[in-house]
Amino acid sequence: MQKDVVYIDVEDDITDVVSKVKVSKEAIVALIPPKRIGMLQSVVNLKLLARTAKTMKKRVVIISNNPALEPLAAVAQIPIAKTLQSRPEIPALAEEMKDDLRADAEVIDGEKISIGEFAGKKVVDEDEKARDEVIDKVSLEDDEPNKEKKKKAKKIPDFGKFRKKLIIAGAAAVMLIGVLVWAFVFAPSATVVVGTRTSNVDFEEVVTLVRNESEVDVDEGVLLMRRFELVKTEEVEFEATGSRYVGERATGTLTLERNMGGTAPIIVPVGAMFQTAAGQAFVTTSTATIPAAIPPAVGNEWTMPDPVVVNVQAIDIGDEYNIAATAFTPPVSGFTARGSAMSGGTRRAITVVTQEDFERARGMLMGVNEATAREELFESFRRSYLPIETSLSRDVRDPVVSPELGEEVEGRATLTAETVHVAYGVSRRQVEELITSRVEDEIEEMEGQRVYDLGMDRVFLTNCQIVSGRSSCRMRTVAEIGPDISEEYVRDAARGERFGEVQRRLEAIEGVREVDVEFSFFWVRVVPNNDARIHVRFEARE
Repeated sequence: MQKDVVYIDVEDDITDVVSKVKVSKEAIVALIPPKRIGMLQSVVNLKLLARTAKTMKKRVVIISNNPALEPLAAVAQIPIAKTLQSRPEIPALAEEMKDDLRADAEVIDGEKISIGEFAGKKVVDEDEKARDEVIDKVSLEDDEPNKEKKKKAKKIPDFGKFRKKLIIAGAAAVMLIGVLVWAFVFAPSATVVVGTRTSNVDFEEVVTLVRNESEVDVDEGVLLMRRFELVKTEEVEFEATGSRYVGERATGTLTLERNMGGTAPIIVPVGAMFQTAAGQAFVTTSTATIPAAIPPAVGNEWTMPDPVVVNVQAIDIGDEYNIAATAFTPPVSGFTARGSAMSGGTRRAITVVTQEDFERARGMLMGVNEATAREELFESFRRSYLPIETSLSRDVRDPVVSPELGEEVEGRATLTAETVHVAYGVSRRQVEELITSRVEDEIEEMEGQRVYDLGMDRVFLTNCQIVSGRSSCRMRTVAEIGPDISEEYVRDAARGERFGEVQRRLEAIEGVREVDVEFSFFWVRVVPNNDARIHVRFEARE
């Protein structure tokens, strides 16, 4: 069975509560009083409430855990539940309290009650049967498992939230007003673009460039020049083209045996060469001394000393020196040499960096990132100085090749070095002063003309001679002149006017070809009255 949840405010009187019960569309009305139960402290009010419910064929339940309400609800026969989900019950009274209540209870005369349809009706107590019927019908716990969820309880208006929303709305309104004031008072601005018919004035002059600022004389065409440098560490890979053989020498031993008499020892120095019959040559790696022979005591036979063993190695690398044991021809007579088997000789070809490879890589390094380095160097001083592009040079400092010259290269070799980029520039401010002076001298006799464009972005410096002392360059450009219209005149013509009127006024001036007005925002349609927000730009038009 559906129910309606009604919250009772502290300020509500019995009439307000009765009205809420009447307007409820549900058969069960759950009343939730405030912490201070207020008008529910009166038995008369509770009985009126119970009578209203009966008349409207509704059931009233009080949702409260306040123990003070229990005896009052018991008298009025109104069920009480501690929560919306618990089962309501009509509180029972002690026997001694029943007598007191019967004696002290007010007798309510329905005829004297001025509450709508209650007039003329009397309030009577329900019997035990009616009490049970009320409890069964107003049970707030739905016992049927398949019924829909009960309606959510109506919430008491939260005046704190309402106050918060009101403050936020007020702040938003203030911000909106501020934005509107900014958008229509402070933000509007306009740029008046005046396109004029212009003519060209050629400028060409040989200028002198000095490095000491004290020597500058713009009127005489003597301008300041500065040297600019950019150092970058750069690397280039290259193919090595050199080759050579590497390997190990074969080694072994020689047994030296004296075959000739003599009283002096035979000394074989380090590096003494011994050869086989096939031509393989080996050299000793240590000194060997063959002792002297013992002279014969009787007859002509000498007593020879024991053989001497000496270490030898092949004179070159290669496995062709890995030979079997064989006889060797000694460098001098007086003894024989027999070699052991020789081994360990190897040979292989490797790629190495040659001097020619190094020079070629150095030339390649000069061209690495040339365009990028040029732009980076010019950009470093372009705002204050006009670059002399023909003065650009570069040098390579302390190049290091890896692997080193003559060393084996696996893959590609690299050359790393500091590349120094050097360029010269001429003072932009002084160039502008010089061109301005020369062009103004030329148009001095032309009435109503002024300079619109000095041609600073078209200045060419050619035939430059950069030396340690005074240098020189030929400077050329094309300036543009046109009708002499002041910015103040344009502001006066545009102030407070719409685009069409501004265009009509300014295009009527001799020499003005086209007029445009660029407004700061799309909602701005009128040029502001404030001169600080009116910008003027002159453009040369063909």
